[in-house]
Amino acid sequence: MNGQPSIPDGRFTSIRFCVALGVGMAGAAGIWWATPYVNYVMRATDLTEGYIPQGALIGVLALVGIVNPLLGAVNEKWRLSSRQMALAVGVMLIACTTAGHGLMRWLPFVLAKIPANVSGNVTLAEAYAQMNLPAYLFPAPLGAGTSSSVVDYFLVELPVGESIPWGAWFRPLWGWGSFLIGCWMLMIGTAAIVLPQWRRNERLAFPLLEVYQPLLESPGPGRILPPLFRSRLFVGSTALIFLLFILQGFENYHPGHVPRIPLGWNMRRLFTEGFLRSLPGFLVEGRLLFIVIGATFFMPTRASFSIWFFIVAYGFYEAIAKNFFPPYHSDSVADHRMGAMLAMTAIILWLGRTHWLRVLRCSFSRARSEDDRRDRTAGLTFLLGCAIVTAWFAVVVHVPVFWAVFFTGFGFMISLLIARVVCETGLPFAGMDCAYRISLVKLAPASWLGPNTLYFAVVSSIVFAVSSGISPAAMATQAVVLDKKAGPTYRSRLSLLFIGCLVVGLVVGGMAALNASYHHSVTLDGVEQPVSSWGTTVFDNGDRDILAWARGIVDRPLYHQKTHIVFGAALTVALERLSLTMPRWPLHPIGMLMVKTWWAERAWTSICIGWLLKILLLRYGGARLYRAAAPVFLGMIMGTVLASIFWTLHAVAMVLLDKPYVTGIMDAY
Repeated sequence: MNGQPSIPDGRFTSIRFCVALGVGMAGAAGIWWATPYVNYVMRATDLTEGYIPQGALIGVLALVGIVNPLLGAVNEKWRLSSRQMALAVGVMLIACTTAGHGLMRWLPFVLAKIPANVSGNVTLAEAYAQMNLPAYLFPAPLGAGTSSSVVDYFLVELPVGESIPWGAWFRPLWGWGSFLIGCWMLMIGTAAIVLPQWRRNERLAFPLLEVYQPLLESPGPGRILPPLFRSRLFVGSTALIFLLFILQGFENYHPGHVPRIPLGWNMRRLFTEGFLRSLPGFLVEGRLLFIVIGATFFMPTRASFSIWFFIVAYGFYEAIAKNFFPPYHSDSVADHRMGAMLAMTAIILWLGRTHWLRVLRCSFSRARSEDDRRDRTAGLTFLLGCAIVTAWFAVVVHVPVFWAVFFTGFGFMISLLIARVVCETGLPFAGMDCAYRISLVKLAPASWLGPNTLYFAVVSSIVFAVSSGISPAAMATQAVVLDKKAGPTYRSRLSLLFIGCLVVGLVVGGMAALNASYHHSVTLDGVEQPVSSWGTTVFDNGDRDILAWARGIVDRPLYHQKTHIVFGAALTVALERLSLTMPRWPLHPIGMLMVKTWWAERAWTSICIGWLLKILLLRYGGARLYRAAAPVFLGMIMGTVLASIFWTLHAVAMVLLDKPYVTGIMDAY
C-alpha cells in the first residue's frame, strides 16, 4: 500500500478527543448560526429537520471529503480516526436539536409575540395578570397598552442606527434556560438509561446507525474515502437521485426547457363516488420521498408494515365513519393514539423493569463497576432533570404541585416514546403528536384546573411533543452509540457533554435567531412576517384556554373521550402481546403511535415502497442480496441530501448576487 499506516482507531488520547470536540463544536456553531438565515430568512431549505438532518450531513461530508483528505495529505497521523469522526458528528447531531424546529424556530418569536398580543388586548392582559407570571420570563412588560420597542423591532425590523437590545433578552434567557436545562437533563438522562436495555437486552435494530456508521469508517491505509464511497452501487444510486432533483430544480427556473420527472400524484378526481369521496387527502395524493425509502430498507419489516398499514386502515375508517356512522370526530383518532402512548410507555417500562430498578439502586449507592458508574450517572442526571422541571412548574410559574409532577411525567413519556420509535424504526421524520395540547388535562374536573394549569399544558406540549420531531432524547440515543468502540464510562461522559452542548446552543443559537429577526422584517421572498410566523402562534391555544377560563368555560370534546383512549390502550396492549408470543404476527403496536401524525401521513407511501422492496429482495435473493443492495438505498439517502445541499448553496449564491431564487425545491426532502 502507498502511504504510511493510519493511526489505529483504538488509540483515543485526550488530545485527539479535544481535537474531535473542537471540530464538532465548530460544525455546531455553523449550524446554530446558519439555520435562522437559511431556514427562515431565505426559506431555502431546512438544515435541522428530522433525524437525518442536512446540517449534520454537511458536516459529515466536509469531514470525509475535504478535512480528512487534506489532513492526510499533510501528515497521515493527523487524519481524524473513525472514533474522532463519531464524536464530532455526534456533537453536530445534538446541535441540530436546538437550532430550528426543536427550539429556536418558536421560543424567541413567541416570547416577543406574547407582550405584543397582551399590549393590544385588555381581556388577555387581565388573564395573564391572573396567572401572576414572573416578569423575567419575557423581554418586555406584560400589560395593556405597554408597547415596547424590544418586541416591536423584533417582530417588524430594527431601525437603521439602532442596536439589538441584548440586555432585554438576558432575563428570559435565565428564566426559560433553567427550565430547558432541566428538560434536557431529563431527556438525555432517559436516553442514557434506556440504551443498555435496548441495545443489549431487547436488541433493538437502531437502523439509523446503518446510515451513519458506514460514512464514518476509516478509509484504511493509502485510501482517501471510506469503503462505502468506493461502492459503484452507492455512487450510481447517489448520482441518479441527485440528477433527478437537479432536473426538478432547474425546471422551476426554466419551465418547459428542462425535463421534469414527476414524483408526486393526486388521484382525487378518480374518487368522486360513494364513501371514497371522503378518503383523506394523504391516501389519494402524495409524493415519493427517497430518503424515507432508503431508511425503510434498514427498518424491521414488522415495524415498517405496521406503520403504513395503520395509516391506511385509519384513513378508510375515517371515510367509512363520515358516511355511515356520523357524527365523526377526527380528534377521537388522536385519543386512540394517546391511549396507545400511555400503554406503550407502560409496556416499555415493564419490559425493562429490572434495568430501571438497577439504575435506581445505583443512583443512591456506591459504584462497584464501570456499568454501575454508567447507571449512576444516567440515573442522577434523569432524577435531577425531573426535579428541576417539576420545581420550575410549581415554583416559578405557579402550577399546582400535582400538575407540575404530571407535566414532568408527560415530558418523560414523550421523550421515552420518541427515542423508542427512532431506535426501533430509524424513521428520518417522526414525532409524538399531541395537537398542541395535552388532551388528558381536560379530563380532570374543572375544580382541579386553573389558568396556569391550562396554559402550561400547552407549553408542555410544545416543549416536549411538538418539538419531538428532533428530540434530544432520540438524537442522543444515536449520537452516543456512533462510536462502536466506546465503553460505558465514555458514553456516560458523552451524555453529559451533550447537555453542555445544548446549553451553548441555547446561547449561540438564540443570538443568531435574534440577530436574524431584528435585521429582517420579512423573509427574502416576502411571504412571511416575521421570519418565523409559525413560531409566533404556537402558544395561541394557551391564550384561548385562559380566555375561555376567564369566561367560566373549559373547552371539552363533544364525544366520550375516555372510551377512545381506553380503546387505543387496549389495542396496543393486545398487539404487543401478539408480537411477543407469535413471531409471525405481522402487526407491531408502534404503528398506533404514528396514527394521524403529519410525519407518517406524509411518508406512508414511501415506507410501503421501501418495505415492499425489502420483502422482495429477501424472498428472492436472501440475506446475501439484501446486504449487496444496501449501498443502493444508502445512495438514495445521500443523493437526496446532496441535492438539498446543492440547492441550498444555489439559493445562497443567488442572494449574494442579488438575484431572485425559487423556494421549496426540496420540499420532497
